[in-house]
Amino acid sequence: MARSEVGKSLSLLLLAALSYLGFRSSEPSAVAGTAPSLTLEEVVDRASSALEGVVLAREARTGPDGIVETVYRLAVARRFIGSGGGEEEVVLPGGVLDDGSGLIVAGVPELEVGESVLLFLSERVQGTDRRMTVGLEQGRYRLVEGTDGRRVAIGAGSVFARSTDGSQHGGPEAYDYATLRARIEAELQRRGTEEGK
Repeated sequence: MARSEVGKSLSLLLLAALSYLGFRSSEPSAVAGTAPSLTLEEVVDRASSALEGVVLAREARTGPDGIVETVYRLAVARRFIGSGGGEEEVVLPGGVLDDGSGLIVAGVPELEVGESVLLFLSERVQGTDRRMTVGLEQGRYRLVEGTDGRRVAIGAGSVFARSTDGSQHGGPEAYDYATLRARIEAELQRRGTEEGK
């Protein structure tokens, strides 16, 4: 392959990674993703929407801009940030279409029908309904029942994150749900107090 063709191919790959552009083929394409390591409070501060709910349905489709995305329909139990009714559609980049083609974006969570989740979401991407989870997997917690009957929030931690020195972080983290909720509410109260000044 000529040097100019290699350079062109690398440029196209970089463009795809930066803009989450995928191409249709018989196999899903993949885009790598990392994000800065964030504390829970930083995730809360960067979210334009935060909600807790149960995933009712999911469907992959091609968005109006040609990018593969997955639409999740959630029954909303609680909203920490934002407003809306008892159901919400959350559209995340990536997914596998019925014909097997698609786009896999590393670090963007895949939600399962029936799972209970807490999501921290960005603003919608201009011209689409698509959002990102804040800090990739750091913006999603699975909510499960512990063996003692208490709710537990399981987050990916910063497994898809890198610190400022470039080192990879650890794996999943589990929190008592009541403690996690109290931290979220305390951060929202602190943020509201600062905005009121």
